[in-house]
Amino acid sequence: MTKEPIAVGYCRLSDDDPNVGESVSIGHQRSLIESFCRDQGIDIIGFYTDDGYTGTNFDRPDFKRMMEDIERGKANTIIVKDISRFGREEANVLNYIERILPEKNIGFVAITDQVSSLDSQEFSVSNWMQLHFRVLFNEYFPADTSHKVREVMRSKALSGEFIGSQAPYGYAKSKEDKHKLVIDPMISPIVVKIFEMAAYSGYGYNKIARELSKMKIMVPSAVTAQRENRAYVKDPYDWNLNSVKVILENPVYLGTLISGKKHKLNFKSKKVVFADKKKWIVNENMHEPIITEQLWNDAHEKLDSRKRMTKSGFENIFAGLIKCEDCGYALGITNSNRAKNYFSCNTYRKKGMEVCESHLIRYDVLYDIVLADIQRVLDTVLADPDKFRSSATDAIKSKMFDRKLIASQISNLETEIEKDDKRVDTLYEDRLNGIITPEKFRELTERFQEDSRVKRDRLYSLQKELAEVEKKYSSVDKFLETMGEYSHIDSLDKEILNRFVSRITVGKRMTDSDNNVTQRVTIYYKFLGSLGAYKHTFN
Repeated sequence: MTKEPIAVGYCRLSDDDPNVGESVSIGHQRSLIESFCRDQGIDIIGFYTDDGYTGTNFDRPDFKRMMEDIERGKANTIIVKDISRFGREEANVLNYIERILPEKNIGFVAITDQVSSLDSQEFSVSNWMQLHFRVLFNEYFPADTSHKVREVMRSKALSGEFIGSQAPYGYAKSKEDKHKLVIDPMISPIVVKIFEMAAYSGYGYNKIARELSKMKIMVPSAVTAQRENRAYVKDPYDWNLNSVKVILENPVYLGTLISGKKHKLNFKSKKVVFADKKKWIVNENMHEPIITEQLWNDAHEKLDSRKRMTKSGFENIFAGLIKCEDCGYALGITNSNRAKNYFSCNTYRKKGMEVCESHLIRYDVLYDIVLADIQRVLDTVLADPDKFRSSATDAIKSKMFDRKLIASQISNLETEIEKDDKRVDTLYEDRLNGIITPEKFRELTERFQEDSRVKRDRLYSLQKELAEVEKKYSSVDKFLETMGEYSHIDSLDKEILNRFVSRITVGKRMTDSDNNVTQRVTIYYKFLGSLGAYKHTFN
């Protein structure tokens, strides 16, 4: 390091670090760096802090901002308390210390580890092996911590303690013991109401969600935000299929705690994987139940009856309609020992993941999605048919040329083709009268005929396009007429699907940065096409 050091301090604290003690606090790190710079006469122009970020990767906002500022020439030296604050992943840390920073002529100081490049390009450590052992130990630390934390949480779960960060909807954590659940008297009646709507009203997930929204019942996430005095920016009454499904399928309302259903792949990865059901930790009678076992059974009997079973076995009412969004081939029904009544891509099943992915989706999930969307469209049509007609025709205009414009282009082309035909007739007369030579006649005739051929091809395309547009416009009225035959639709069958739906495409499951798993389902209606895709979220 030959330049006069212009330093920045970098501080990092992960969620696990506070357990180690005050010595790694952000305040302590900053104080130590400031004291070091004072003693060494180094100008420090600012600090970059990542509070709550793991050191096992460099995907940290202030670390990235620091490197960008250094690239712009704002500073030329990084100072940290120790190497573990800089990072804990061996390969990446050594790559920065031994290659990236020296090549960019960026100084680096880890104070308590006595690592420094202020006086030369070489780091003044006792030896090269010491540096590597230090970095290796720093990588081992989060792995060891992760293992210990996981074992502690497993021990708590085995003893019947509640280890979730948030109490389930309808419950609260006991003030005396945060690992015990107590009934929330304000919310628990809503849970009972949800189960009763399923058991005794025969409502499906989407119907229940719509009723709760009408009743202005706050969704679980809004209740949690209110309990924690946080702002909730979404619609607090916007219940959906998944919100209801999570409640109706959770045995916590019977007094049962289930833990260990999913976990992170390892301490370096954010990916969440689901554990084998045999490894789940199930503890019954751990807290006061909100519903009776009879109500649970009645609700699930009704919900199970919606799977459209016949005497001969399972009836797939979606046969011929459901397609893979990627390869376009059909999704077939799966009834293996592991997964019953699931759809998966036939291409994937026959040729494997090299050709396509599974696009796995449960039958009852698809059923509720399609039913909810058909009900949504029906409600929209019945509320204001003229408004629906207007919006549908506007959608057609946005996807296709306006029919008046196409008709005008057709008329212009027909006029031009007629003129070209007259020119050829005139040329023929001129040749007969000796006004032009036979060679010139052939040359001009071929040119006009080629122009005419191009125009006739374009005319044919426009006429075909106009016919499609006219068909689309007339189909809107046909769709409204068909919808008008129904005042309500409470369940699906083959007749309803075949009357309204031309095809349904299912996308592959996607995981976002927050580990939320989503899957796109698009319903294409007869006469109209797609009216919007539905994104299903898995918990």
